Amino acid sequence: ASVITWTYQRLYMTIAYCNEILRECTEDKLKGRGLWDKMGRECATYRAEARFLRAYCYSMLCDFFGNVS
Repeated sequence: ASVITWTYQRLYMTIAYCNEILRECTEDKLKGRGLWDKMGRECATYRAEARFLRAYCYSMLCDFFGNVS
């Protein structure tokens, strides 16, 4: 039973990390921190990867545990 709990928690933790990346990796926030020139080109890629991983985790949650929304 603990493996099931860990799987559930790990998927939701990954979703939370992805949401944090999406919140913090925006043009305005990176410019405000002086990082846009260094990371601006990569920001769109990071955001796309975070959205993909978040969707994948939700699909895994639905497969394993049913309707989790």
